[in-house]
Amino acid sequence: MMTTKMMMMMMMRMMAMMTMIMMRMLMMMLMLLLMMRRRRRMRRRRRRRRRRRRRRRRRNRISDEQHLI
Repeated sequence: MMTTKMMMMMMMRMMAMMTMIMMRMLMMMLMLLLMMRRRRRMRRRRRRRRRRRRRRRRRNRISDEQHLI
């Protein structure tokens, strides 16, 4: 009786630990993916895209002025 109870308890503990670890890993992966997406989007939108747009606008203005001249 004790051996069967101990085995059942160990199995339940192992299953609980595995489920908790799996849930934590999934949550960490989702958070990392969201952070990477947010960082990439924010960097591209705020820093890189704006800088590229400004440079393109300046180049376009210079080219337009040269064409007009």
